[in-house]
Amino acid sequence: MSADDIISLQLEALGKYPEKGDLETVYHYFSPRKKGEIGNYSDFKTMFQTAYPGLLGLTSWNFDGNPKFKNNSTKYKQRVKIINGKSTYVYQFELSRQFDYRQNQTVYDPYSEMCLNEYWRTDQIILISHTQGKRHHRFPVPEKFIGKTTKKGGKKQGRDNDKNILGSDLEICSLSPITGFYRDGYCRTGPSDHGTHTVCAQVTDQFLNFSKNRGNNLIDPSPQNNFPGLKDGDYWCLCASRYQEALDNGIRMKVNKQATHPKTRKYVKKRDL
Repeated sequence: MSADDIISLQLEALGKYPEKGDLETVYHYFSPRKKGEIGNYSDFKTMFQTAYPGLLGLTSWNFDGNPKFKNNSTKYKQRVKIINGKSTYVYQFELSRQFDYRQNQTVYDPYSEMCLNEYWRTDQIILISHTQGKRHHRFPVPEKFIGKTTKKGGKKQGRDNDKNILGSDLEICSLSPITGFYRDGYCRTGPSDHGTHTVCAQVTDQFLNFSKNRGNNLIDPSPQNNFPGLKDGDYWCLCASRYQEALDNGIRMKVNKQATHPKTRKYVKKRDL
């Protein structure tokens, strides 16, 4: 099946949800690596319902523009326009061929119990824009995925090269609720992230009330901004400067160092993490 076939199967299943179907088809066609990050089907279902309300029970859809290929046509991006009730969404589907080109062997998907021999699978879905009536909201596409070139002509490092403050690979901060400036679960950052959302912290009621009093309400949901609202105990990618401000006011939170981006050190001392 082509990459467009995979996207079509997932969207057709989403159009039937929840009256005539579940999210099992959507889960089946996600890549093994992404399934490994999220967890089992139950974890995936919880994450998807929180992160992608615009896709659930969609009314209609169509491909929006031409697809983009990368890495010798092993990476694929396609935008899709979604109509859901009175809202219009644009999502970007990103897929890759499942094959270990270094070892020249197929990839095994333990969740589907099958070998994938260059089969297309979905790696992630990114919300690009949301229009409701006359209100239009655009969301940033991660710079890491755009393929910008360096001054030397090489490619900038992609998502798999992001590191944490310990120097190892950056880990997921949270998928339920789904966090990150790019809403992919990671505390990544880029040129358009002016708030530097790089600290993976477990928020407390004390911090949430402090932030609200500072004009940043993280408690109440804001669906138009793809924000579910936070509660005590949730992990979230906080602005580094806000985290430091909370520390200065005696508010300490548990930090997941494996999921905290090294740019945090520009604003927060190592001993305070």
